[in-house]
Amino acid sequence: FENYPVPQGMDETLEEWNFRPVQTEEEPFNELSIAIGQHSNGTFEIKIAYDPSLYPQEEIGTVENTFTSILQSMAAQSDARIKDIRIVNEEEQTELIKLGMGERMEYAPPETLVSLFRAQAAKTPNNIAVVFKDRQLTYRDLDDLTDHLAAYLINKYHVQPEEAVGVMIERSELMAVYPLAIMKAGGAYMPLDFTFPEERLQYMCQDANIRLILSEEDRVKQAMTGFKGEVFMAEDLQSLPANTDRLPKPLPSQRFVILYTSGSTGKPKGVILEHHNIVIFCHWYIREAAITQEDRLLAFSNFGFDTHMMDIYPALFTGASVHILSSDIRMNMEAMNSYMEQNRITIAFLTTQVGHLFATSFNNTSLRLLTVAGEKLQPLKKPNYSVINAYGPTECFVSTFYNITHDYDSALIGVPIDNYQLFIIDESIRLLPRGMAGELVIGGEGVARGYLHPLENDTNKFFMFMGQRCYRTGDLCRWNEQGELEYLGRIDTQVKLRGYRIELGEIESQALKYDGIKQAVATVHDEQLLCLYYAADCDIDEGTLKEFLAQSLPDYMVPAAYIHLDELPLTPNG
Repeated sequence: FENYPVPQGMDETLEEWNFRPVQTEEEPFNELSIAIGQHSNGTFEIKIAYDPSLYPQEEIGTVENTFTSILQSMAAQSDARIKDIRIVNEEEQTELIKLGMGERMEYAPPETLVSLFRAQAAKTPNNIAVVFKDRQLTYRDLDDLTDHLAAYLINKYHVQPEEAVGVMIERSELMAVYPLAIMKAGGAYMPLDFTFPEERLQYMCQDANIRLILSEEDRVKQAMTGFKGEVFMAEDLQSLPANTDRLPKPLPSQRFVILYTSGSTGKPKGVILEHHNIVIFCHWYIREAAITQEDRLLAFSNFGFDTHMMDIYPALFTGASVHILSSDIRMNMEAMNSYMEQNRITIAFLTTQVGHLFATSFNNTSLRLLTVAGEKLQPLKKPNYSVINAYGPTECFVSTFYNITHDYDSALIGVPIDNYQLFIIDESIRLLPRGMAGELVIGGEGVARGYLHPLENDTNKFFMFMGQRCYRTGDLCRWNEQGELEYLGRIDTQVKLRGYRIELGEIESQALKYDGIKQAVATVHDEQLLCLYYAADCDIDEGTLKEFLAQSLPDYMVPAAYIHLDELPLTPNG
């Protein structure tokens, strides 16, 4: 009960007081409130009051179970540290493990990218494997040429098993030729972008101990004047001696590629992928996309970007053809759409922003499937072909997927692909219940071997969890009630402004719900000014936009400045 003041002398005016019990039920004042009370017998009672229009009963059930698990853990271990207190019980843990488990795919263990290509080349030797401009290679052509080059790499340059070999080329059929030849020789190829600064290229080559680069023309001489190793030129491909030697057979556990990503220390770091990491993806993608030898796949990705493997390898394991876009067409949307339709391209991968722009700008008539990946997908009206929103860091390649079957207006990245295991954890490496946001951890056959030369702050990225080797993504995610993953942003993009903790992704998500806005990025300038950059296909009244955001965000999360751009800038990878 509560005491309220009454006017002085009021008690003198009342001759008689009457009391009777009245049953009342208090409406929750807050959206969610939790009250804990103790009974006379020492037991505790937890009451949860909530607004059912905001919180489904299932979510409240999760809150109830979490409180119960925490209290039981505290009672059982009264001296336990907070980070050691369990948040989920055994039953919930089993359910969460099952929730994050991809379907199990069984395949022949000795399979490698080399063995899969050889098997397909034997089945469809006369099919067109690779197309670039007016040049074509059949599966027999590609198999023979890469055999000859692989033998030459071993005999002339003494390439050793797992040795890193650089590849510096312009976009062409060499994107398939050089990697296959290096893998057949037992080595691992390493893309080198000749547009990078020389200092960065030199560091990568020294870091990976590169002594041989496969290239063309004088690209290495122009891009790396200080390179002291050997260079094989594309002009020498036609004069290679015929291969009569038996080539080595790489193992599934051997590394086949080193891909460099930006590092937090300012120096790029090399990610080592093994054959089995990508073989499982190829099997899944071939099945999910129903790829056959009748398909024509577009090779759009930057050769140094991990998705070049999605462009090339699944096609070469099914008898399909890969059409490699030239640089002048690759970033010209209209020319790219014309190329697709003229060459009857059926399957394409595009980076998220490019894919979104393509799907919303053109009514393509040849595609049956578009896959996008690379960042958070913005709201998309479903085109007349299938769309997959894929997710995965370089360290695990593609890990999850979401089939877009209707207009997309969410943050869903879907479910794990075959032979992957996903977890959501907190800072203390504890499993989190469904609906609770935490860091996404990836386990399974796609997890890379690791970094080439890990620094001290890299050592905790790959670790053992729940009995398997996993990778900490740094991405903030949660399971929704349908058992699908929602991507919420980066755990390291959280900012503090005037003492308040702010997730920039939440501001961006709300801004994208405003009619006309197609791209949005929130950021903080000078640690004090919250800004929103946006691209829109119509004029936006920023005052109205601010009022719209204030309807769903607290005052401290409503941006103070708004900057309208025609398009948000793209990186070379799209």
